Amino acid sequence: MTSLFWRLFIWFWLSILLLISVLFITTLVEPQRERRWSRTAPLDALLSMYGETALEVSAAGGPKKLGEFLDRIGSSASAKAFLFNPDGEEVTGRTFPAEVQEMANRALRQSGLRYIPFPFVAHRLVDRNGQEYILILQYDEIPLKPREFASPLSVLLSMYGESALRVLAAGGPKELGEFLEQVGPSTSAKAFLFNPDGKEVSYRAFPSEALEISKRTFKKTGRRYVPFPFVAHRLVDRNGQEYVLVLQYDEIPITPPERLKKSWFVVKTLLGSSTVFKVSTVLILTGILCLGLANYITRPILKLRAVTRELSEGNLAARVGSVISSRRDELGNLATEIDSMAERIESLMEAERQLLRDVAHELRSPLARLKVALELARKDANPIGMKALERIELEAERLNGMIRQLLDIARLDSGAEGFEREHLNLTLLLQSILDDASFEANAKDVKVEASIDDGCFTYGSPNLVRTAIENVVRNALNSAPQGTSVRVSLRFAADEAEIEVRDQGSGVPSADLERIFSPFYRVEEARDRKTGGIGLGLAITHRVVLTYGGRVVARNHPKGGLCVTIQLPAEKTLTSG
Repeated sequence: MTSLFWRLFIWFWLSILLLISVLFITTLVEPQRERRWSRTAPLDALLSMYGETALEVSAAGGPKKLGEFLDRIGSSASAKAFLFNPDGEEVTGRTFPAEVQEMANRALRQSGLRYIPFPFVAHRLVDRNGQEYILILQYDEIPLKPREFASPLSVLLSMYGESALRVLAAGGPKELGEFLEQVGPSTSAKAFLFNPDGKEVSYRAFPSEALEISKRTFKKTGRRYVPFPFVAHRLVDRNGQEYVLVLQYDEIPITPPERLKKSWFVVKTLLGSSTVFKVSTVLILTGILCLGLANYITRPILKLRAVTRELSEGNLAARVGSVISSRRDELGNLATEIDSMAERIESLMEAERQLLRDVAHELRSPLARLKVALELARKDANPIGMKALERIELEAERLNGMIRQLLDIARLDSGAEGFEREHLNLTLLLQSILDDASFEANAKDVKVEASIDDGCFTYGSPNLVRTAIENVVRNALNSAPQGTSVRVSLRFAADEAEIEVRDQGSGVPSADLERIFSPFYRVEEARDRKTGGIGLGLAITHRVVLTYGGRVVARNHPKGGLCVTIQLPAEKTLTSG
């Protein structure tokens, strides 16, 4: 058997494992140099891009080409750019201010990647041979502006695009073409710049797919479009002219050990690599698992509760079913036990009802013979014997009444399909019952006080409904002390007729309030024949009321006495009778 404890343990363990896995994967995918995307992260991306491109240009074209590239950086970035080796020499051989030399020496002594003593920005670089360099930019102002930087890719595209527009404005298509050719190797991609007319601004050859991507980007409302292996970014120059920068990658633009899966890169590109993304991903995934866990536990418990509620309301045919009882854990065992218990209770109750029916039927024949014998005995009885025969006849009538009540209970327990449902004037029926009860009440010096609403109607058998109400009224009369009153009321509210019968007797112990509606049950004080019957009247009332969709409740009134309330489905009309 698989224990529910172990299932819960495994689910919880998987949730924690998933949490750790997501954090580990995002740690691998996120660039190692800076874990937090701070306010200066766009500047880091810009410096890394400029530096890596500068090293590529230096390796390919030497100091002269590097100098031209750094001059181009200066015009595009609104800064002067210099590259120093570890010996403190400017690699291109150009002249530079003394402050730049001092910044280079300080940056070489620093252990970090970046050093920012305004208006200078120094960034440490390492080429493929492990040689270190320092790239220094001398700004007139801080190069940070409020932008919609969603991820490092957004920053790089914005930086490349703005630099390309500045080069185009300063040197025309030819200079732009050279710049885009240098952007390509530094990003492991081919770069193209398109205008809204579908023309590549630098007049270089381009694949048809790049043109199609640019057209799609112009039609979209967003700034970025990422249909792998292309990345397109919308740009606007100072004159309001729109352009689209398209990068065509041969592979995912991330480096080992960051290269994991294309799908993961696309997700990170669209959503970014911020802490919010990581936390949201973890919450969503663990939430899904916990939702499954909660459903796995609560669904069978809710079913068990529904079945037990049906059983408590008298539906002994209710069962949990094999869907839950077939589970091989504690909940499955509990469902099996509940079904077994329900079957046992149902069989016992059926046996009890069958016993009542059998006893009632078997006793009718001896009673009939007893009545015949009484009639024969009266013919030869003397006055003294006649009194004894009258007592025997009285007890026989009581026994016959008890048998009739037992048969009524058996019929009610068998179901309501066979009972008639007439449109019944409840107002007139209750008034008739109280008229009959008043004769008995006067003999006991008890008053019957009534408050009855007119025009209350219900559906049911006149005889059964009358018996149900009359049993409660007679029970109140029997319990009411001499010189007191029994109060009966009929009120209509919210499609229900409420009949309340209250005596001023000693009441019923709280523990017995629900049990008084069970057959043959009587409280100890009612064991004598003067105030108590045989314990079937209220049982019949309870079953009749349930048969017609109502409910009956007993409670002790705060001012003393027992108060029994009968509620039946009803309707109100303007006429009565």
